Amino acid sequence: MSYSKGKLKKYHLLKRNQTLAVKLPKTVRYTQRRLVSMLNRYGVVVIKPNFGRLGRGIIKVALLDGSQYEIHHQGQKSNVVGNENLLDFLKKKMLRKRYIIQEFIPLLKVGDQVMDVRVMVQRKARSEEWVVTGKCAKLAHKDYFTSNAATSIKPVEEVLKASAPNVSSMWVKIYKDLDQVTMEIAIHLQRYYPKQKEIGVDLGIDTNGMIWIIEANYKPMTAMFARLDNPSTLKKILSFRKKHGIQR
Repeated sequence: MSYSKGKLKKYHLLKRNQTLAVKLPKTVRYTQRRLVSMLNRYGVVVIKPNFGRLGRGIIKVALLDGSQYEIHHQGQKSNVVGNENLLDFLKKKMLRKRYIIQEFIPLLKVGDQVMDVRVMVQRKARSEEWVVTGKCAKLAHKDYFTSNAATSIKPVEEVLKASAPNVSSMWVKIYKDLDQVTMEIAIHLQRYYPKQKEIGVDLGIDTNGMIWIIEANYKPMTAMFARLDNPSTLKKILSFRKKHGIQR
């Protein structure tokens, strides 16, 4: 049986794993009724294309006082009043694609920049053994709520040490947990996508130090690792690809 590689399908597959389920923001298929329901429940949500890369088309919607909404899209903020105006506004921004609605998780910031982590995990040739071959912290532009528009790429340990005291004090544990969560994701998803040889896992860390699963990318780009000062991580990823015959 083949499975879709859309965000919603991977969300439902990951939900089957009890360890991972608690690290997943609530996610549903987009409908206007579900959008209103999710906003009433969570106050802030993120709308994403079910299939999409590089953060294109992502919209954040926040319910303010009464029936006023704040919409954050491509670094710009707009305010509308009333459900009808909200839905009309979104209709103009959303292309004719399938979208999902996701509970918004306030992620850790370094200064005024939101950050998340990309972990690259790759599978050995003719084996079920996965290996974490690299990770980096992505720091978003100050006007963006996601790191897809990353202004800088830094070593994860460096960013964790510079974060809020309650997080920096346990950076060693968080650093190890990032690997453990990524390995759990890779091993679990292999049941459904047995031909997959590498995954770029995006993980968020909230202000309490909890790890959240943002996305598992099946065509991970390596360009971000080239922006690290130390080239060893990128070399390790590319060397692993060559050694184990991972085709791009």
